[in-house]
Amino acid sequence: MQTNETLKTIHSRRSCRAYQDRQVDRDSLDTVIDAGLWAASGRGAQDPVIVAVQGKALRDELSKMNAEIMGTDNDPFYGAPTVLVVLARRDVHTSLENGSLALGNMMLAAESIGLAS
Repeated sequence: MQTNETLKTIHSRRSCRAYQDRQVDRDSLDTVIDAGLWAASGRGAQDPVIVAVQGKALRDELSKMNAEIMGTDNDPFYGAPTVLVVLARRDVHTSLENGSLALGNMMLAAESIGLAS
């Protein structure tokens, strides 16, 4: 089987459920977001919008709303101080797939630069 740095990153990425209590630096955050913006999309729509949330009050509000939807009172972000929200237009028929591809790219980019996701 062939291997390269991209494939090594794909194989090494794991989900993290415990985070340090410090914000992601701007350069790393921009790198991860850029990877999401370069994700493939249906008909080249490039429609996902990525919002970085680093303010504690808003992050905690999003956590609470997300937990309610999931039917739990646990933090669905596992204490991560930075949360990236991917928004997609409802009028684009591939919006779910496009957003999912953006998320996948961002998770791999985070892994490749030493960030957990």
